[in-house]
Amino acid sequence: MRLSRNSTYKPLLFWFSLFALCWMTLLLYAGGFTTSIEAGMAFLDWPLSNGSLNPEGWTQSADQLAEHSHRLLGMKMGLLSIALWVLCMLFESRRPVRRIAALLVGIIVLQGLIGGLRVLLDQQNLETDGNAIAQVFLILHAVGAQVTLCTMVTLVVWLSKTWIEGSSHPSGVLQDPLRRWSTFALGALGVQLLLGAFLRHFKATGVFGDNFPLLTDTWMGLSSLVPSVWHLQSAVHFFHRAWAMVVCIALLRFFGLAWKSCAKQHCRRFWLMVGTLLLALQIFLGALVVWTLRNPYAATLHTLVGAGILAVTWGLSLGVHRKVSEKGVAHVS
Repeated sequence: MRLSRNSTYKPLLFWFSLFALCWMTLLLYAGGFTTSIEAGMAFLDWPLSNGSLNPEGWTQSADQLAEHSHRLLGMKMGLLSIALWVLCMLFESRRPVRRIAALLVGIIVLQGLIGGLRVLLDQQNLETDGNAIAQVFLILHAVGAQVTLCTMVTLVVWLSKTWIEGSSHPSGVLQDPLRRWSTFALGALGVQLLLGAFLRHFKATGVFGDNFPLLTDTWMGLSSLVPSVWHLQSAVHFFHRAWAMVVCIALLRFFGLAWKSCAKQHCRRFWLMVGTLLLALQIFLGALVVWTLRNPYAATLHTLVGAGILAVTWGLSLGVHRKVSEKGVAHVS
């Protein structure tokens, strides 16, 4: 029997893509926790771990458990993305959906290679004094995780019933400012996530001790919001805190405009509430990371919630920027 492609809502394909997104959440947590406990070099080889897919004693060591679990989750994420791509090629007539599914596979493969190069080019393998090369791949791997997440969210949104069968837009009055604020909010989030990656990988979290929101640095004997001594770590930490205020303003403005524009769209309003709650939680977790001098669980949750805010904002922005055909079927602009 010949399989036919169409653009209708496919519940099983959508739920499978949602399962893959949940799996990616586990992968992000595992990667964040591995970084938090500095276990990225628990194994000096790659793609195998101590020459095996099941290295002896890996469940008995916290570092090896974190790193090998991250590798196994990444491998299974790759298999899930391939399955999604095949299913989209078989059943989806929308070319952008098939392309984003193929792109997801490519990004995940590239992300795995970057992670592997981070290990193979570490100073422990190269026997060098500095570790600049590995640091570059660390940052690329952190940024790549967010790109992968946005690609996965795009696929889930495009496969959803709300996207395929919905035809509502933001109101004409709010449409242009809403799109501008969604773009600005995403740009601000991107900068903040990059600063966060530098903060984690340059070990700058505790540079000002456990003070929040003030710094432990003093100026003329007083606690200050601005470092008295500037160097790479203090600058990264300071700008991560300062830019967080810009992100909050941008997100709240975007969420507020989006709320006004979707009075009868309960699904979108639900995700706006989720995004707002995640933002509040993120502020608390950021403070908690400082107060606990970078507790690994608090630091990992801070990273994961940041990814969640990006995912919600990206998904909402797809709806803001979408176009609807004459038949009422939404497609990418």
